[in-house]
Amino acid sequence: MATVWISGATGLVQLEPGEYLREIELQRFIAEHPEVLASAVQPEEKEPRWLLIRQELNIVVGDGVEKISWSLDHLFIDGHGKPTLVEVKRSTDPRARREVVGQLLDYAASFKATWTAATLRDLWQKNTSQPDAVMNDFLESTDIEDAETFWGLVDTKINANELRLMFVADRLSTPVVRIIEYLNEQMDTTEVIGVEVLPHTNPNDPTVTAYVPTVRGRTTAVPASKGASERRTQADFDQMLATRHGEATLAGALAFVEQAERLGGFRTIGTDARNPRLYLNFKPASGGKTFWPFAIYPSPGRVALQLRWLSHNPAFEDEDIRSEFVSRCSEAIGQPIAAPRLDGFPGFDVQLLTKPGVADRLTEVLRWCLSVASARL
Repeated sequence: MATVWISGATGLVQLEPGEYLREIELQRFIAEHPEVLASAVQPEEKEPRWLLIRQELNIVVGDGVEKISWSLDHLFIDGHGKPTLVEVKRSTDPRARREVVGQLLDYAASFKATWTAATLRDLWQKNTSQPDAVMNDFLESTDIEDAETFWGLVDTKINANELRLMFVADRLSTPVVRIIEYLNEQMDTTEVIGVEVLPHTNPNDPTVTAYVPTVRGRTTAVPASKGASERRTQADFDQMLATRHGEATLAGALAFVEQAERLGGFRTIGTDARNPRLYLNFKPASGGKTFWPFAIYPSPGRVALQLRWLSHNPAFEDEDIRSEFVSRCSEAIGQPIAAPRLDGFPGFDVQLLTKPGVADRLTEVLRWCLSVASARL
């Protein structure tokens, strides 16, 4: 395994691959930080997040005298409503070989017979503190409009056997990877994947640990529909916005986008077919990290201020800067934008872009954003 080098205040630091002393350490890490898996499996998404439904989820395999109840290590649901069944094993555990493949296939074969979207929802709500707040926070990172739509998607995925089976270990053996590749190529609707999550540590500084997720088992023969989400097109965005909110609204939105592009911005379209968002992205001319201050959501007809993404950018990590951004946008559209949190996605009606002067004033806000980004390099 390769060494990881990180650069910090003390210079270049060497981190060597280590190991988990106990399997429970790896399981706990995955439960607390599913974004490590999500970012490795869905790298094309801006902030892939998975919702943890349950650890040690009960799944009944077989029926009658052969009925056996097993416990799945983790069940997550991703931002597209796809259930993700995760089994965690250390490489030193002999079950981290071929036997665990059969075990997870048993779980997948019996999943639909044991669980529905409705029963998973009930289970999650009973075991989650403040479920409404947790769900709202999760949905802010997705293209899904509300909880009812989310659970409806989960129901569709389960009924269609659109699952993701995942083997997680510090290291996966070559025979297991070959089995994953074979299953992934042969199964039509279910994605099978392995992820190695190896900790890297510095013996001289035990407070620093780097986790390096590596996807194993994907091949070029795997259908794109099972793996990474496919980006939508400009035509998808245009059609949905015009159909839902009228040609005039589409024209106003595109006029604003074109003004942003004359400032050096560029557009990208998201991956969700139900709500193909248009992101306005900027790369400061003097260098620095790309940022995207606005996204237009065609389904609800909303322009969202991307405060969460801005908070991850060094130029906008200061809350006072993001607060000023909200204030400038409020002044530009002529009405207040409620932003009780400065790391969320507040917004305004896209039809406001059709009002005289609004697009011009928002373009000046973008000019201010570029000046902030350049000044903080």
